[in-house]
Amino acid sequence: SAAMKRSRAAMAAGDIGGDASSASLLDESEFAAINESMQAYDKQRENIIKSTRDVLKNSKQAIFALHRGDRDKAVSLLDEAEAKARA
Repeated sequence: SAAMKRSRAAMAAGDIGGDASSASLLDESEFAAINESMQAYDKQRENIIKSTRDVLKNSKQAIFALHRGDRDKAVSLLDEAEAKARA
């Protein structure tokens, strides 16, 4: 981004660590955009983790159902797991 190029140019010119009145390397709108992007990424990540947990839980329960001889329940649980994985 433009801010990164400015900061690299400032480093190359030895203009780092100036006084408090020097311009910020990252303006507030750029920071807000980065923050918004990170929040969206984190929300998507959390949704993926939750979905994965649900799929694993259903798969585990399907295995237990098979061990008990309950094939119909196992098939139902695996169908739910597949639906969640594809969502």
